[in-house]
Amino acid sequence: MSDSAHLILRKLVVPLLVATTTGFVFFFAGDAYQTFGLAALDSSRQIISHILGMTLFLSVGVLLDRFVRHIIFDGFIASTLGSPMPGLLKQFSSMVIYLVTGGAILAVVFKQDLTVLWAASGVAGIVLGLALQALLQDIFSGLALNIDRPIKIGDSILLDGGSTPIEGEVLEISWRTTHILDTFHNVIVLPNNKLASVTITNYSKQKSYVNDFQAVTIDASIPHERVMRILLAAGIEACSTFSSESYPPPYVLVWTITPHGIEYRIHYFCDLWQKELGHTLTLQCVLKHLRQTGIRPAMNKLEHTPLNGYTWRSAFPSAPEIIYVLAACPMFDGLDSEYLTLIASKSNIQTIQADQEIVHAGETGLSAFVLIEGLLTAIRKRGRIAQPMDMLSPGDCFGCEVALLGDAHPATIRSRTSATVCEIDTLVFQALFSACPKAVTVLSYNLAKSVSATAEAAGGAVCSDVECIVSDFERTISRNFASNIRK
Repeated sequence: MSDSAHLILRKLVVPLLVATTTGFVFFFAGDAYQTFGLAALDSSRQIISHILGMTLFLSVGVLLDRFVRHIIFDGFIASTLGSPMPGLLKQFSSMVIYLVTGGAILAVVFKQDLTVLWAASGVAGIVLGLALQALLQDIFSGLALNIDRPIKIGDSILLDGGSTPIEGEVLEISWRTTHILDTFHNVIVLPNNKLASVTITNYSKQKSYVNDFQAVTIDASIPHERVMRILLAAGIEACSTFSSESYPPPYVLVWTITPHGIEYRIHYFCDLWQKELGHTLTLQCVLKHLRQTGIRPAMNKLEHTPLNGYTWRSAFPSAPEIIYVLAACPMFDGLDSEYLTLIASKSNIQTIQADQEIVHAGETGLSAFVLIEGLLTAIRKRGRIAQPMDMLSPGDCFGCEVALLGDAHPATIRSRTSATVCEIDTLVFQALFSACPKAVTVLSYNLAKSVSATAEAAGGAVCSDVECIVSDFERTISRNFASNIRK
């Protein structure tokens, strides 16, 4: 038998034994208890009779109260509903039981007529009702909440109707108040009357997550297809850090047109306690993705200056925009703008649909890729075991070791959202090395840093001699593009 069952039996045994023993003496012992040793004390018989009667009814009341609390409420009803019973119902049932017990003692033991008492209590009740109107409203509102059960202990709720909305978890529903732990871990004590008069959103009904959003306003000159692609990628990347994979994926809505631009809303799903973190991380990812693609959130028109003098009117990025992304890509760090312009002018811009494979692990190819807009995933394998997926966001490059060194692709790259990529094939690298031989050293150094960082993140061995890796890469690239490199 469990410890809880032992505890319940201990709570019930004592009042049961007292009630049984007292009842047997009171009803079946006749006058024996009255005459034993008390023949000379006639008044003592009445006192002992009253004591035994009060003990009997009080022990029965205690037994009934504990039976209702532990067997009915904490046992049968709690297991049926799957949640603990509020303390208010337990307190109300105890009050009713002990009021009935007190009335039974007056009527049976002391043989009092309760008619006058009920009449007097009615008048007193009217006076007290007027004096305690607010208190009674809270009490009966609490009873209505427990009967209707729009909320229960442990629910995550939103209260909207006052000056400030309240979000949090229900801790307790008492006689007068409901205790709510808000998202800042403050305990808010709310009168039940106030709770009954506001609109309650119960996040725990049929689901355990909330749907929240982050609003972003972008200049109207930028096509909404591009903006939605960028914001959706940012939302998915952010949700991977604070939301559960079992929750619905984020989505983006074109919400309204404002004097400053178009307002978009990134909707995401998370636990109630992750809402504030979700706001911060989503906005951080949005700013990162916008910065990588050269787009700023909309500003006051009197203060707005186009970024780098560029205009953004195409549904797909133009050459100046590609140059901006390449300049922010670590793989091309150190190249002058004229060579970035050369790469951008000869590269091929591709639009990839969502959930499409771009390259497959183990295959060889002739192209490197730079992600311009959207979100990709990289799946690497160690033996037959797939490693956790890596996220590729705008500005990330993949396939350089394939195009420059002739290696196989180390990972399978798939599009998580619709994406725009810049494909840089061997012809582009040939033109680059013909125009700028020192680009071999620059790309070798950047590629060595990228390979070392990838190996370290995967938990593999990292070579401490970076210069040795750079030299090996330079020799391989020089051999592969020997005919295009000017001596």
